Amino acid sequence: MDRRFARLFKRPILELAPRLVGHFLVRRMKDGRVLRCTFAEVEAYHESEPGSHAYKGVTKRNAVMFGLPGHAYVYFVYGMYYCLNISAEAVGVGAAILVRGLLPPEDEPDLRLNGPGLVCKNLDIDRARHNSLNLLDESNGHIWLEWGRGVPMKSVVMTPRIGLSTRQAPDLPWRFCLPEWNRGRASSAESTNASRRRSRGL
Repeated sequence: MDRRFARLFKRPILELAPRLVGHFLVRRMKDGRVLRCTFAEVEAYHESEPGSHAYKGVTKRNAVMFGLPGHAYVYFVYGMYYCLNISAEAVGVGAAILVRGLLPPEDEPDLRLNGPGLVCKNLDIDRARHNSLNLLDESNGHIWLEWGRGVPMKSVVMTPRIGLSTRQAPDLPWRFCLPEWNRGRASSAESTNASRRRSRGL
């Protein structure tokens, strides 16, 4: 275990989450490849707010969120794909960081990791094999965190989380990402909106 991560994971989730940006999520694939991917976009979730799976307490599904920090919480959503989260805060507190996006390794620039479903799909992560895995321990041999260059906190972009209805959850600025990643998302969204306007004759 890297002692720097051990110290980092003692911080409250809103201090921890932005500090993960710029460090590495490493995945050893079945074929032996080791993919070192950079955290580009994460979101924080805490038991104190209704956007979190932990809001209504411990269940069989979300138990990892209430356990030791630094463990994988993997869930299946929409009957289609898995999402990878990392547990945070003290034992007994339901908190986790959703891995929304990663920069691919330099030697595999076309690997698509720009979304939580794509992260799990293209890194071959699922609940049966990886839920509750200790990501602070490289010896697990599957997925682990590795210290990188990081990003100055003043450079990390903070926005509201994505995909949550404000009728169901507060519009909290708990999404953190690289500046260039956020610009890319904004450009993509504008391009999509422009296409929709053209298709409607607007």
